[in-house]
Amino acid sequence: MAPEILEVTKIKDLNEKCDIFSLGLTIIEILFKVELPQNGVLWRQIRNENFTLPNDFLNNSNINEIPKEFFELIYGIIHHDPKKRFDIQHIIENFPEIKLRMDYFQKDFYINTYENFVIQNDTHLEVGVSKSNNQKNFI
Repeated sequence: MAPEILEVTKIKDLNEKCDIFSLGLTIIEILFKVELPQNGVLWRQIRNENFTLPNDFLNNSNINEIPKEFFELIYGIIHHDPKKRFDIQHIIENFPEIKLRMDYFQKDFYINTYENFVIQNDTHLEVGVSKSNNQKNFI
C-alpha cells in the first residue's frame, strides 16, 4: 500500500502512482525472494523517505549481480513522495530494457490476439481458428 493512501482525505487525490508503488513492492518480493510484512517496523520503513533495502534482501536475490540501474528503478518506483515517484512514462523513457521487453510482449500479444480471435456467426461463436490446421473450437 502506497504511503499516500494512508494520508489521503479524498479518493480523487489518488492516482496510478499508488499502483506503481505496489509494483515496486512486488518486484522486491520476487527479486529478493522475501515476503514483505503487512505491518510493523519494516512496513513503516519502506514507506519512509530514507528507506534502503536491507542487506539480507540482497543476499537472497535471484540475481548474482544486480545492475545499479535496477536499484535506481526500484527506489524510483517506491519513492515515498508520489510527486517524485516514477510514472510509467518515465520508466519507459529512462529504462530502455523495459521498453524493449514491452515492445516484444506487445507484439506477441497482438499476434496471439489475431490467432485467437472470436468470430460471431448466426448460431455460435468460433474461437481460436488455427491457421495451421483449420480446426475450429466452438462455444
